[in-house]
Amino acid sequence: MDHNLTLRIVLILLSIAAILLPLTGASLIYDPNGASITDFYILTSDSNNPAGLANSTDYTYLDGYSGRVYYTGEPTTLSFLNGGPQAQNTQNNRFYFTRTTSTNSWREIFFVTRVKGSYHNGTVVNHDPVNTVIEHPGDTVTLPGAGPQQLSEPGQGYNAQGVSGYYDGSNQYKYQYRYSYTILEITIIRTSYTRNFSNWFAYYESGIILYAPGAETQLSFVGKVYFSWGQGPDQYTFSVNRTVGDIIPLETLTSKTSLSNSLLVGTLTYQSFFQDQGTVGFYADSAGTSTSFNFESSIGSNTYSFPYNVVFDPQTPGGSAVRISSSNNGFTSASSTVSSPMGGSSTSAQVLEGDIRIYLDSAAVVFGKPPGEYSSIIYCLLTIN
Repeated sequence: MDHNLTLRIVLILLSIAAILLPLTGASLIYDPNGASITDFYILTSDSNNPAGLANSTDYTYLDGYSGRVYYTGEPTTLSFLNGGPQAQNTQNNRFYFTRTTSTNSWREIFFVTRVKGSYHNGTVVNHDPVNTVIEHPGDTVTLPGAGPQQLSEPGQGYNAQGVSGYYDGSNQYKYQYRYSYTILEITIIRTSYTRNFSNWFAYYESGIILYAPGAETQLSFVGKVYFSWGQGPDQYTFSVNRTVGDIIPLETLTSKTSLSNSLLVGTLTYQSFFQDQGTVGFYADSAGTSTSFNFESSIGSNTYSFPYNVVFDPQTPGGSAVRISSSNNGFTSASSTVSSPMGGSSTSAQVLEGDIRIYLDSAAVVFGKPPGEYSSIIYCLLTIN
């Protein structure tokens, strides 16, 4: 299939701030877990009753099972948002598979999710006894905290089997969180509501954004009918996860004054199981024109700022860490093998993975600036072709 005619721009931003005390970073990692996300059959329907699926049944056995997301970080709320295209003339303000040649042709869908957790010994259990139905853009699901962090002093903790207890400094109750990973299973439910729906020679696509403070993942799914013909839609996952807390202490930032001593602030992952190649660039504005990065603070009627540098350190495909500039700002995926964080089978995909780092030219750039909270946004622009 020829994908060279398609060009899509996708934007994710990484917000960072400096000066106050830090909190923990967060991460979202998508795993197809054997799901067929590149040719999901959308000619039939499952249910028109979202409330009826908010029960204890695990629906991951359905055709619409779409994989899972692994979360680590503090307890959070995960939002489901429409990632486009935007279906036209809809009735219920839900999610949709839209035809690639016309957003006025669609099938309505919603999502059933189940929150699970993986104990530190690898055992996976249901965290919630019932499903959370995601019916409309903006609906949310609550995720418990998870991660490998261990307690540094006596206090309440968990052992490898998820049992809570008092950590005395040396016993088994050493983990801060009950789970090493929080797992969100996602299943697409097809409704019978359609508009101008074609059973032949058509491609359909659906995109969603999963957003939690400090972490964002964009997912795209490809729907098929009897025969699909012509230019197919892009399929990808694109994630940016902040690895620092909400606030970076100033003394931490001012100690980072070279590329080799830069501060890790985020990680980026692009994967296409449809083998769509992607290229990512980093910018100081959403238009993708500026690479002059600054921390800024509005104090009274005045705006104060100081510059910093952004570095991308590619891990897959491998390469050297690069300071971002207008002439050095394009990182392209390559074919690689993708494995689940918890093991299991591997899958071939187009992959770009790397670390996002920052540093100052010198600590002197902050001298004379009034106290306050200085913030900045790094815009991560993905081009799929």
